[in-house]
Amino acid sequence: MGGHYSGFLETFDAGQTWTDTGFGGSLNRFQVFSENLVYCSGHAIYKYTDNLSVSDITPEEPQNLEIQIIQNPVSDRLDLTIAFTRSDHMLITVFDENGSRVEQLLRETIPAKGKRAYSFEFPYPPGVYYLLFHNDVGYQSKKIIKK
Repeated sequence: MGGHYSGFLETFDAGQTWTDTGFGGSLNRFQVFSENLVYCSGHAIYKYTDNLSVSDITPEEPQNLEIQIIQNPVSDRLDLTIAFTRSDHMLITVFDENGSRVEQLLRETIPAKGKRAYSFEFPYPPGVYYLLFHNDVGYQSKKIIKK
Protein backbone atom coordinates (compact mmCIF):
# COMPACT_ATOMS: atom_id res chain seq x y z
CA MET A 1 0.00 0.00 0.00
CA GLY A 2 1.20 3.54 -0.51
CA GLY A 3 0.15 7.12 -0.51
CA HIS A 4 0.98 10.50 -1.95
CA TYR A 5 3.31 11.59 0.86
CA SER A 6 4.45 8.15 1.98
CA GLY A 7 6.32 5.38 0.31
CA PHE A 8 5.23 1.77 0.26
CA LEU A 9 3.83 0.34 3.48
CA GLU A 10 3.32 -3.36 4.12
CA THR A 11 1.16 -5.39 6.44
CA PHE A 12 1.24 -9.04 7.46
CA ASP A 13 -1.77 -9.02 9.80
CA ALA A 14 -4.65 -7.97 7.53
CA GLY A 15 -4.04 -4.26 8.08
CA GLN A 16 -3.84 -4.19 11.88
CA THR A 17 -0.27 -2.82 11.74
CA TRP A 18 1.77 -1.28 8.93
CA THR A 19 5.52 -1.07 8.38
CA ASP A 20 7.28 1.46 6.17
CA THR A 21 9.34 -0.39 3.54
CA GLY A 22 11.73 2.53 3.20
CA PHE A 23 11.28 3.24 -0.48
CA GLY A 24 8.84 4.84 -2.85
CA GLY A 25 7.28 8.27 -2.76
CA SER A 26 4.62 10.43 -4.33
CA LEU A 27 2.72 7.30 -5.31
CA ASN A 28 -0.07 7.62 -7.82
CA ARG A 29 -2.01 5.48 -10.28
CA PHE A 30 -1.95 1.82 -9.32
CA GLN A 31 -2.77 -0.39 -12.29
CA VAL A 32 -3.66 -4.00 -11.45
CA PHE A 33 -3.32 -6.42 -14.34
CA SER A 34 -3.63 -9.66 -12.38
CA GLU A 35 -3.13 -11.08 -8.91
CA ASN A 36 0.61 -11.20 -9.57
CA LEU A 37 1.17 -8.13 -11.77
CA VAL A 38 0.68 -4.55 -10.56
CA TYR A 39 2.32 -1.31 -11.71
CA CYS A 40 2.44 1.98 -9.82
CA SER A 41 4.00 5.34 -10.66
CA GLY A 42 5.54 7.94 -8.39
CA HIS A 43 9.15 9.06 -8.16
CA ALA A 44 9.85 5.94 -10.23
CA ILE A 45 7.89 3.15 -11.91
CA TYR A 46 7.19 0.26 -9.57
CA LYS A 47 6.35 -3.27 -10.70
CA TYR A 48 4.99 -5.92 -8.37
CA THR A 49 5.06 -9.57 -9.38
CA ASP A 50 6.03 -11.95 -6.61
CA ASN A 51 8.55 -9.33 -5.53
CA LEU A 52 8.61 -5.56 -5.81
CA SER A 53 11.06 -4.06 -8.28
CA VAL A 54 11.83 -0.43 -9.07
CA SER A 55 12.70 1.02 -12.47
CA ASP A 56 14.44 4.38 -12.45
CA ILE A 57 12.62 6.39 -15.09
CA THR A 58 14.24 9.74 -15.77
CA PRO A 59 11.77 12.03 -17.52
CA GLU A 60 12.95 13.93 -20.55
CA GLU A 61 13.64 17.59 -20.04
CA PRO A 62 11.19 19.74 -21.99
CA GLN A 63 12.86 21.21 -25.04
CA ASN A 64 11.50 23.78 -27.40
CA LEU A 65 10.81 22.61 -30.90
CA GLU A 66 11.92 24.80 -33.76
CA ILE A 67 8.56 26.15 -34.96
CA GLN A 68 8.44 28.68 -37.76
CA ILE A 69 5.28 30.55 -38.79
CA ILE A 70 5.88 31.29 -42.49
CA GLN A 71 3.93 34.56 -42.57
CA ASN A 72 2.61 36.47 -39.58
CA PRO A 73 0.12 38.21 -39.85
CA VAL A 74 -1.71 35.38 -41.58
CA SER A 75 -4.52 35.64 -44.08
CA ASP A 76 -6.80 32.72 -44.96
CA ARG A 77 -4.01 30.11 -44.70
CA LEU A 78 -1.67 29.30 -41.86
CA ASP A 79 1.64 27.85 -43.05
CA LEU A 80 4.29 26.64 -40.63
CA THR A 81 7.19 24.23 -40.22
CA ILE A 82 8.25 22.21 -37.19
CA ALA A 83 11.67 20.60 -36.79
CA PHE A 84 11.24 17.42 -34.73
CA THR A 85 14.29 16.07 -32.90
CA ARG A 86 12.89 12.50 -32.64
CA SER A 87 9.70 10.53 -33.17
CA ASP A 88 6.92 12.31 -31.34
CA HIS A 89 3.22 13.09 -31.10
CA MET A 90 1.85 16.53 -31.89
CA LEU A 91 -1.37 18.38 -31.13
CA ILE A 92 -1.87 21.88 -32.50
CA THR A 93 -4.81 23.85 -31.09
CA VAL A 94 -5.99 27.40 -31.86
CA PHE A 95 -7.15 29.71 -29.04
CA ASP A 96 -8.59 33.20 -29.39
CA GLU A 97 -7.19 36.24 -27.56
CA ASN A 98 -9.46 35.51 -24.57
CA GLY A 99 -8.02 32.01 -24.17
CA SER A 100 -11.10 30.21 -25.51
CA ARG A 101 -10.45 27.11 -27.56
CA VAL A 102 -11.33 27.68 -31.22
CA GLU A 103 -10.30 24.45 -32.93
CA GLN A 104 -7.83 21.59 -32.87
CA LEU A 105 -5.93 21.81 -36.15
CA LEU A 106 -3.81 18.69 -35.88
CA ARG A 107 -3.39 15.43 -33.99
CA GLU A 108 -0.52 13.46 -35.50
CA THR A 109 2.04 10.78 -34.73
CA ILE A 110 5.48 11.84 -35.94
CA PRO A 111 7.37 8.70 -37.06
CA ALA A 112 10.92 10.08 -37.12
CA LYS A 113 13.21 13.05 -36.61
CA GLY A 114 12.95 15.72 -39.30
CA LYS A 115 11.34 18.93 -40.49
CA ARG A 116 7.66 18.85 -41.41
CA ALA A 117 5.61 21.49 -43.21
CA TYR A 118 1.95 22.17 -42.44
CA SER A 119 -0.71 24.27 -44.13
CA PHE A 120 -4.14 24.92 -42.63
CA GLU A 121 -7.21 26.85 -43.69
CA PHE A 122 -7.59 29.79 -41.29
CA PRO A 123 -11.17 31.05 -41.82
CA TYR A 124 -11.44 33.00 -38.57
CA PRO A 125 -12.25 36.72 -38.14
CA PRO A 126 -9.38 39.20 -37.94
CA GLY A 127 -7.75 39.35 -34.51
CA VAL A 128 -5.13 37.86 -32.21
CA TYR A 129 -4.85 34.08 -31.87
CA TYR A 130 -2.55 31.70 -30.04
CA LEU A 131 -1.37 28.34 -31.33
CA LEU A 132 -0.67 25.73 -28.66
CA PHE A 133 1.80 23.03 -29.67
CA HIS A 134 1.68 20.00 -27.36
CA ASN A 135 4.17 17.18 -27.89
CA ASP A 136 5.46 14.28 -25.78
CA VAL A 137 7.67 16.41 -23.56
CA GLY A 138 5.93 19.75 -23.24
CA TYR A 139 3.97 22.69 -24.54
CA GLN A 140 4.85 25.74 -26.60
CA SER A 141 2.72 28.58 -27.86
CA LYS A 142 2.96 31.10 -30.67
CA LYS A 143 1.02 34.32 -31.06
CA ILE A 144 -0.37 35.02 -34.52
CA ILE A 145 -2.41 37.84 -35.97
CA LYS A 146 -5.14 37.29 -38.53
CA LYS A 147 -5.50 40.28 -40.84
